[in-house]
Amino acid sequence: MVRFKQHKNILYFVRILIAVLSLIILIGIVFQTKNDLFASDNEKTEFRGKGTRRSPYLITGVEDLCAFRDAVNSGSSFTGKYFLQTCDLDLESESPWIPIGIFSSNKYFFGTYDGGNNKIFNIDCYSENSSSANIGFFGQLGGTVQNLGIESGSINGAYVGSIASHSTGDSAAIINCYNRANVHGSGRAGGICDNFSGGIVVNCANYGDVSGEHCAQIVSYNAGQLINVFPADNAFSSDFNGSFSNYTNEDMSDVNILLNRGIDYLNKSKAFKDYAIKKWEK
Repeated sequence: MVRFKQHKNILYFVRILIAVLSLIILIGIVFQTKNDLFASDNEKTEFRGKGTRRSPYLITGVEDLCAFRDAVNSGSSFTGKYFLQTCDLDLESESPWIPIGIFSSNKYFFGTYDGGNNKIFNIDCYSENSSSANIGFFGQLGGTVQNLGIESGSINGAYVGSIASHSTGDSAAIINCYNRANVHGSGRAGGICDNFSGGIVVNCANYGDVSGEHCAQIVSYNAGQLINVFPADNAFSSDFNGSFSNYTNEDMSDVNILLNRGIDYLNKSKAFKDYAIKKWEK
C-alpha cells in the first residue's frame, strides 16, 4: 500500500513537471512567434513594396524617409533589401536632419537605396556634439546609394560629406549621385563623402561649395575606388591611396549631361552590371 502511494506520488510529480515544461515551451513559442510577426508586420506595413529588386520598399514622402532613417538607427540593417525614392523630397521641416546610420554606432544601412533620379531639397544637417559630428545624408554607410541628387541645403560638422560621411565594411558604394548643397567641415569636408575607405564612388559630381581645414570636391580623405567623377581637379586629398580613373575633365555646367555621358562611358565598359543605373532627364 505504501509502495502504491509512493508510485502514485511520483507519477503525480512527473505529470506536474511535464505540464510546467510544456507551458514554458509554449510560452517561448508564442513569444518568438509574436516577435517574428511583429518584425514581419513592420516590414510589410512600414513601407509599401516587398524590399526586393523588382518590388523595392517605396519612399513616397518625407514621412517614409524618416521612418526608414529611424529603423536603421534603431538597428535594422536591411541587408539585401532595396528601397526606391519615388519623388523629390523637401527636408525643410526636418531640421536638423539626423543622418541615416549614426557614426560609430554599429547601426548602419547595408541594403540599396535608389533615389530614382529624384532629389533632396533643403537638407540642413549640423551637429554641435563632436562625438556625433561625422554627418551627411547618411552618417555611416555599409550599402549602396545610387541615382540621387542633393539639390540644396547645408551640411556642417567635423567630418562631413553630402551623401555620406563614412563607409563601413568593403561593400559600400555611392553611384550616379550629385550634390549642390554647401558642405563645411571643421576637420574634413568632401563634396560627396569624407572617409570611404574600402568603398567605391562612381559617376558622381559635386557642384556645391566645399570648405574646411581639409577639403576636396569628391572625397576628403580616402576611398577604395574613385571612378568617373567631376570635378577631377581636387577630387581627393593627399590622404587618398585608393585607385582613381576618369574619362573626362570637361568643365560642364549641366549635371544631367555630365552624368549621362559618364553612364554611357561606363556602360560600354560594362562597369554597371550589378547596379540599376538610370539616365537623368533634363
